[in-house]
Amino acid sequence: MEKKQSLKAIILLLAVVPILLGVLLGAEMSGQTIDHVPTAVVDLDGSDFSQSLTTYLKDVTELDVKTVSNDASIVEPGIKSGEYIVAIVFPDGMAADMKSGKSPYIQVFSDGSQLHLLLFAKTKISEILITAQAGYIQEVYQGKLSMTADDAYNYLMPINVNYETLFNPLRSMREYLIAGMIATVWQLTISFAGAELAMHWNLTGIKERLKGILAVGVGASLCLSAAYGVQMLFFGMPFHGSLAGFWIITILFAVALAGFGFIVASLLADRVFVMQVLGFLLLPTALLGGFTFPLISMPKTMQTVAAFMPFSYYSNIIRRLSLTDIGMQYLDKDITVMLLFAIAAVAGVGLVTRREYAKQRRTLREAE
Repeated sequence: MEKKQSLKAIILLLAVVPILLGVLLGAEMSGQTIDHVPTAVVDLDGSDFSQSLTTYLKDVTELDVKTVSNDASIVEPGIKSGEYIVAIVFPDGMAADMKSGKSPYIQVFSDGSQLHLLLFAKTKISEILITAQAGYIQEVYQGKLSMTADDAYNYLMPINVNYETLFNPLRSMREYLIAGMIATVWQLTISFAGAELAMHWNLTGIKERLKGILAVGVGASLCLSAAYGVQMLFFGMPFHGSLAGFWIITILFAVALAGFGFIVASLLADRVFVMQVLGFLLLPTALLGGFTFPLISMPKTMQTVAAFMPFSYYSNIIRRLSLTDIGMQYLDKDITVMLLFAIAAVAGVGLVTRREYAKQRRTLREAE
């Protein structure tokens, strides 16, 4: 009866939780990119040029111009209240200064506490203002120097730079995050399933234990594939990489985590405490393993710590497989690293089993 209940718990952990989480995240992050960032425009100039620029900003889908005013005192209270994230202030005399050859300063105020929105909005606003500046100077060249439009453009832009994003060209936050976010919770469910094997399945021999851990690893990989399949079918999640590479790396990662859960549960007696320890050890890996903050920007000490976290490798691999068309020839290093983690977990299970055998022999000798 106990094993039957444990099997239900394992199925719930491995099958239901990742798929349900994927559906919820897919619905929540259904927008491909960040848009309609609340924006205020303060026009202290009131010229035809500033008004036409304001009209252009209103038509940009990435920005949602909530307020157009000629009073600069609204900026700070509006940002503090959250009414808008960005405020653009056109200075008094902006058009006149531009006509006389001066360079007026357009001020852009932003809410640094909304960094994810701010970075996107700031890039878009910079693009718009640079384009407006180039267009105005081109008109000046054409008017004052009697240049053709093409000649004016060539003087203005003597060097053309073409930026091309090879992967994730839409700069979609959902596509960038979704695969790793599902894997973040999925890794915890695998370790819980491995702990269930140790606590309720009475697997005494090393072969039985390894078979159980391998079964959990393969089952967990199937369930993650199903969760990603739901994302691809209903929410448009991309997957361009090697499917064989995904399977190999995912199974090795799952075996490593199932083994880790088995080891922790074998060393600790209380079920609730086991779950707490696993959660305490694994949940922070999403933050410390480079998924949300790049490893190359971390101190060397933290990079060293992350090197011993399987998720720090897996989160990067699954993101690359999702967004880039990489084949098996690019995954040799990743497969080797995951294989080492899996071997370490299997060795740990072997040591725990040997420890239990030694304890049983000591108990028998004491009884005699």
